[in-house]
Amino acid sequence: MGGEPSRGKAAVMASLVLIFLAIMILASRYVWVDILGLESGPVNPYVAVAGGLIVGLAALELVYTYVYFHPIHMLSRTLDELRFAISRLVVGRKASGGRDNGGCSEVEIITEGPYRCVRHPVYTAAITAFIGASLIKHYFVLALAVLTIVYSILVIVEERMIDARTCGRYSEVMKGVPRLNPIALAVCVVRGQHEE
Repeated sequence: MGGEPSRGKAAVMASLVLIFLAIMILASRYVWVDILGLESGPVNPYVAVAGGLIVGLAALELVYTYVYFHPIHMLSRTLDELRFAISRLVVGRKASGGRDNGGCSEVEIITEGPYRCVRHPVYTAAITAFIGASLIKHYFVLALAVLTIVYSILVIVEERMIDARTCGRYSEVMKGVPRLNPIALAVCVVRGQHEE
């Protein structure tokens, strides 16, 4: 059951992500509108159009990313990593989840396409989408703040796990590539950076 990608695991992870995002959006709207009494926006229709274009850019960023890393594989693998991390927290550092933590493994480190521009293009695309959504409905600003904090912590944890699994090779290969940078990813998508 370990690391093999499957549609079932991908569906579970996609559902968890969507539930998390829905709760975050609903909570943000509740705090912004019902508790703080602020307008949900937009102030200007042109700002809303710009927000829509930014959300569209985020969708393009996701499609561009999925050309290099299939979503079934990505979501399935993420669920495996989440289960592994939770088991280590609950059971302790000795929990291996069926892995040999003693040595390095030959994990493929993708450095092409969007991965040339940012280390975490899916998280970056999500942040880009929430930036655009914030221009349409202002309460998305709260969700954007929470999402950025969560993703910032998550990428550090993920990178430490990958680095440990590759004996530092990940840090070496990805040196100089930003973790989360919506502008860098947008430029990458527009230019279609495939070349070495």
